[in-house]
Amino acid sequence: MKIFSVSLGIGILLLLIGLTGCQMKQADILVLGQKSQETKAFVVNGGPGSTEVAYEDDKGQKMSAASNVVKVPIVEKCDTKPIEGDPKLSKEKESPVKEVKEIPEEKIISPFDEKDDKKPEKFYTLDINTYPNHVVAASYEPPEISYSTEVYIRRTPPEIKLEKMTDEDKLCCDRQLTFRIKFTNLGGQDAYNVKIHDVIPARVEYVEESSGAQPYDANITIDRDKQEKATKITWNVQGPIPSGATGEVFYTVVCPPTRPKLNCYIRFDPKGLNVGQEGKVICAVNNSGTGTAEAVNVAIVIPPGIEYLGQSVGKKEVLNLGNIDAGQTAVRELKVRMRSGGKLDNIVANITTSNGEGCECIVPPAPTLKVEKSGPQLINNRLPMEYTIVVKNIGSKKAPATNCILTDQLPPFVHFKSASHNGTYDANKHCVTWNLGTLLPEAITSRTIIVIPQKAGEYVDKAQVSCDEGIIVTDTAKTVVRGITALEVSSYDTEDPVEIGGTTTYVIEILNEGFKDVTGLRIVNNIPRGSVVVNVAAKDSTGKDIGNKLSDDKTQVIFDVVPSLPSGEKVVVKITVKAMEKLQLLNSVAVSYNEFYKTIIVEEPTTTY
Repeated sequence: MKIFSVSLGIGILLLLIGLTGCQMKQADILVLGQKSQETKAFVVNGGPGSTEVAYEDDKGQKMSAASNVVKVPIVEKCDTKPIEGDPKLSKEKESPVKEVKEIPEEKIISPFDEKDDKKPEKFYTLDINTYPNHVVAASYEPPEISYSTEVYIRRTPPEIKLEKMTDEDKLCCDRQLTFRIKFTNLGGQDAYNVKIHDVIPARVEYVEESSGAQPYDANITIDRDKQEKATKITWNVQGPIPSGATGEVFYTVVCPPTRPKLNCYIRFDPKGLNVGQEGKVICAVNNSGTGTAEAVNVAIVIPPGIEYLGQSVGKKEVLNLGNIDAGQTAVRELKVRMRSGGKLDNIVANITTSNGEGCECIVPPAPTLKVEKSGPQLINNRLPMEYTIVVKNIGSKKAPATNCILTDQLPPFVHFKSASHNGTYDANKHCVTWNLGTLLPEAITSRTIIVIPQKAGEYVDKAQVSCDEGIIVTDTAKTVVRGITALEVSSYDTEDPVEIGGTTTYVIEILNEGFKDVTGLRIVNNIPRGSVVVNVAAKDSTGKDIGNKLSDDKTQVIFDVVPSLPSGEKVVVKITVKAMEKLQLLNSVAVSYNEFYKTIIVEEPTTTY
């Protein structure tokens, strides 16, 4: 049995692992046909994250530990010569044996004072037996004299130690290699639920049904990848494992076999063909295995309705791809023409190789998407327009649509307000985009968007969905924005509170928020009681002064009629008054126009002191 002790520094070990993992080519993993048997690959196993143990004490307290690391070189075939460059790995290490000195008969004096003649001496006679690694001593004492005392020795918790070793000092690809993991309870108490797991190195393969345990029974479970290759082994020993007890678990590995593995796929360019249109059928064959695939052929059946080299009725074409090395992909293209509405997804390709299993590929079924957009049909002025976009995968062949992008192209003269699901607005393109990802069969998803119209008229909002399968579907929603008159009247004072004898100015703004012009605008301002008018100014949307006059009782300012106030324009009125009494001033303005039968009244209070 070969036990390896890793004496390299951590930095050197990490450097070696990095070189073997990053800079080593795939062809260097197994060195075949080299007479010198130069080692260029290693199997490294053990340590934290690879070989670990978890266990419990009698109270359920959990503990864990990791093993040492072993490093085994990989060669094609074994011989009797040592491996060049690494003499430490070419022969068995001898287990160190400590020198055992003979222990002479010793006289041990009683703990009592030697000067006390009344207290007898106590003698021990030792018989010595020596073995390669330990000494056994038997003691005797006179039977007529005995001393006893009670000593309490605290029992330490269980402590499981793992020792990783291999049966051979190298992995020969024409033989097998067994990993052994020795576990020992160095603690003072029993260990329970001892679970040892070992991650199988990537450069070897597990020999089925080779794992075991002794002398303790273990429940063995094996984790596997998608290809059913063993990746991890777990031994569960229920215990108890007494203090000082030792056991072992083990399993066997071999070099991974060299074999090709072919995969293929078919696609079209363009992804859809109309009658009379030409395109290409592209067939790609990939070798994801560990060896070269030899004499690879592709047999493609061209369905009726699709013309290739003048043939269009069940024509079978055989393409010779030659050899495909591991990790490589071979691609062939066939130029076709849609003759009479044949279905592209009826094309089948059969791949064969002389030294492995072939494969078959067909055109993946195409998904069918539908997009539906809805929104308000009629609104007034600047009311928000909220649109809902629903996307469905309604394909009958249960095919997913991948990498789907939804784009909503906003119409001109609208202001973007918000979008659900973190939709991204592009101000330059005036559009909103969502990444829908993959839409599984029968999947339904929706998005919303809110915009504000800036003028009256008809708005058409277009939504489009595109996916990697070449799908592009669109839908639109139409909204008519009706322009009506809508005035907003606001007022504020420049000074509040105002001192008696002081002045304040009332600013009145009249804005036409509607999309239709206002006609016959009339403005009357009521002067606050307890104040007198100092100054009046008013301008229309063009900046022209609006005439005004005081009423006979000096309580109102009456402005000339404004013939028209266009959409989006405003009139600004400023009335300055002087506070004459200590009371609450209340300025009010009355606004009316032809398109609205009611009068709009806005008040603004001011405190005096």
